[in-house]
Amino acid sequence: GAARPVATHTATAKLIGPDSKNYVVSNETQAFTIAPKPIKVTWAGDAGSYDDFDFTYNAEEQGPTCTIDANQIVKGESCTVTVTGQQKNVGVNYTATATLSNENYVIDEEDPSSSSHAFSISKKDVSFTWDPTYTGEPPKNPEFTYNGAEQGPEATNVQGIVDGDDCSIEVSGQQTVVGKDYTATAELTGASKDNYNLTTTSTQKFDIVANTIVTLKWSPKSFVYNADYQCPEAEITLDGDMKEGDCELTYTVHKGTEEGEVVPEGTKMPVGTYVVVAALVDNNNFAFGDTQKEWTFTVTRKIVEVALDIEDPMYYDADYHISRSEERFSRN
Repeated sequence: GAARPVATHTATAKLIGPDSKNYVVSNETQAFTIAPKPIKVTWAGDAGSYDDFDFTYNAEEQGPTCTIDANQIVKGESCTVTVTGQQKNVGVNYTATATLSNENYVIDEEDPSSSSHAFSISKKDVSFTWDPTYTGEPPKNPEFTYNGAEQGPEATNVQGIVDGDDCSIEVSGQQTVVGKDYTATAELTGASKDNYNLTTTSTQKFDIVANTIVTLKWSPKSFVYNADYQCPEAEITLDGDMKEGDCELTYTVHKGTEEGEVVPEGTKMPVGTYVVVAALVDNNNFAFGDTQKEWTFTVTRKIVEVALDIEDPMYYDADYHISRSEERFSRN
């Protein structure tokens, strides 16, 4: 007849035959139990491996899979296996549990078959490229030219972070002023950062070098004497996007040559040749490079116009007078 399900049943003995009425069964009934049939299951780990149950983080729930051999199931019946306990985040000592859909079967607990299996999830490797990076032989720190803003290496070409996952690489340690051997540091940030492992070196040395004054356009080349202090000035052209106002110069005027006596500001400067020398105002963020920081200029005589008031013609009278607009001269 039909297969009896797993349960406790009662068997009843009955006598048959022409002489059965002459007998009686002393133990007419007998209880018996049908136990679930043990079936073996097979656990598989990462990528279907039968011995690797360490998964790599992928931002999704994952865990071992479990299968059964259909030949163990009574013909005409069905039995499927369901696994629970999958996990998403990195961790160890996780447990996956298998259950069967048919109560007439039970998972054989004889190793390697088991109704549960331990597994772990390891961190996913993340790499990136420092930009810029060390160059030359021996390696030289990447250089940035001073521009008045914070700057430093960046983390580019990031590989390994799952699309859409809350994790990114943040770089700190940017600097503003000229200096050597600054350190930029990269670290993982975001809610999922603990699920990743940074494989690229997390620090990068760098330098900031002085912004070069490309040109100094001096003017003027000469002054006309005015009984005052006079000094040319230079128009600055800087490297990159820096503007002239970002760099301040001071000027020192010398008599004759660069080694000549210094002319103090506010001093009356007589006619002659002078040399002005430009200097940076207490600022290591700029450098002159190969530009001309000295400029030779002259102070020339001032032309004075004289207006003569002379009668024309003038007749001899033993005296004469010459007058001009500002002063009057006489001779007797």
